[in-house]
This record gives sequence, structure tokens and C-alpha cells, in this order.
Amino acid sequence: MTEQNKSNDPLVSVIIPTYNRSNVLPRTLSSLVKQTYKNMEVIVIDDASTDDTEKVAKSFVGSLNLVYLRNKINLKTPSRSRNIGLKIAHGEYFALLDDDDEFLEKKIEIQVRTAQSLDEKVFIVCNGYTYGKSNPYAYDLRKPGGLLGRKKDFLPIRFELPQPSSWFFHRELVDKVGYFDEDMHLWDDVDYSLRLMVKYPVYMINQLLVNWNTTSNSLSNSLSSTPEMTMEHIRAKKHFLKKHFDLIRHDRHYLYKCYWRLGKDLKKMGKASDARQYFRKAIFVKPYKLEALVQFIVLSCRG
Repeated sequence: MTEQNKSNDPLVSVIIPTYNRSNVLPRTLSSLVKQTYKNMEVIVIDDASTDDTEKVAKSFVGSLNLVYLRNKINLKTPSRSRNIGLKIAHGEYFALLDDDDEFLEKKIEIQVRTAQSLDEKVFIVCNGYTYGKSNPYAYDLRKPGGLLGRKKDFLPIRFELPQPSSWFFHRELVDKVGYFDEDMHLWDDVDYSLRLMVKYPVYMINQLLVNWNTTSNSLSNSLSSTPEMTMEHIRAKKHFLKKHFDLIRHDRHYLYKCYWRLGKDLKKMGKASDARQYFRKAIFVKPYKLEALVQFIVLSCRG
């Protein structure tokens, strides 16, 4: 891409929340250096890291149009850092990038060109590879590309979208939908994607444009490593259910799944009384589902 093209292209703000990732952040930022699309600002929000994250981030200032901002205290959740990034961003478009993921070299250019080709503002996502304990695998290559169908009874809660590092959206979407829910330490991305889908169509670019990397100190792993942190998952699910209940209650299948999964999670945590209440709610939604009835009876018999 020439400098002339760069000057005519819209600015894209790439927002990266990070905490103690000096070991993997170079890989993430290097993937932005390699982008074929050059008119970017890269905003790194450091959540008061105690390692060399600041040094690593600032080492890319010469290679990227990079803004580094360090939180004075650890805010403990990516949603707060993402909101800081969204509020200070200058871009016409926003792309989110987790600090252990990578954009493949044409990711931003393909998403910008897609957005420019459409007659309306949309929530754009793409496919990618997931790397973890097993061999890399794609999100879902079976899904058709293009606009996801929106029928009269469209229920966005049924759509499972790729992770935030695939997301790309116009500034207008944030102006209309607002910011991430900072009360949610988990599921904040699920909550935000649902809020976007309620107001805007979703466009799926079914190309492999992102590498999602699961590392040992990733947020999802750290939050599931202890019973105390597992309760954060349960609190997030309860908050999500309460917040979106008016939408969820119209889909009995999804409502049942919410109650059923909360019951199972609480049972695993040894919260028998609370688990029983959620199995009871599941029974009222779908009385013919024996699995919830059996669990309710077993827990009731245990006292």
C-alpha cells in the first residue's frame, strides 16, 4: 500500500488491553507491523503491569503509530481498559486485539474494504485459527460468509460469534451502543456482542485472518484455576441473564440452557441450595426435560 493510498484511507484504531504479557506482546505488536493496511493507530492500555510490558510496548513506537497508556492501578478486567481505549481513539473504525493474539497480514485491509463496500454500518467479524493445548483449528469454516440472516423473529442470543480479536466496527456503533459493561469481569465480550447484534447486522468474513492464542496466564485460564475465581463465572452468568432477561425469555430453549448451566455450575461449586433453585426454574421452562427434574430431586433428597 502506497503512502498516497494511506492518506486516503480511514484511520483504524486497534485497541489492545494488556497486563503482564511482556513475553507475548512482541508477537502481537509485530503482527500489526506486518499489516498491509497502514493507516492505523495502535492503543495499548497497560493495566498496571509489574513486568517489562511498558518497555516492550514503547519499543514499537518507531514501527507503529502507537499510543501507550498505563493505568495507575490494576483495574482487573479488560472491559475497563477497552473502554479507555475506545474513549481516546481517533479512528473512524475500531478493531480489538487481545494481547496474546495476532492479526494475519491482510486482516485489517480486508475488513476495511468490506466495510467500504456495504451500504450500511455493520458489525464485522472474521474467522481464524485457535491455538492452545491441541492442534490449531478454525472457528467454523462451514458458516457462510456475508450478512447473517435477520428474520422477523431474529434472536441474536442464538448466534455464537468468534472472539473479540476478530471484531471490526465503525465508530457509529459505539456511539449508539455505548461501552463495555465494567461490572462484568467475565462475559463482557458476550454482553457487548449481543448489544451490537440487537442494533446492527452482522457480517461474517469467512476467511482465516486471526490467530487466537490460549496461554497459561490468559484471563480465561486464570479465572478458572481456583474456586473463588470460578464464582466469577457464575456471577457473570447471573448478571448476563438478569440484564438481558427481556430478550432471553422469548427463547425458551436458550432460557432453559441458562438455568440448566447455572444449576450445574452451582452444584459443582457445592452450592446445593442455589443449584436446586435454578434446576427448579429450568423445570418450569421445560417440564418434559427429565435431566433438570432428576437433578432437582437428587438435591432435594440430600436436604
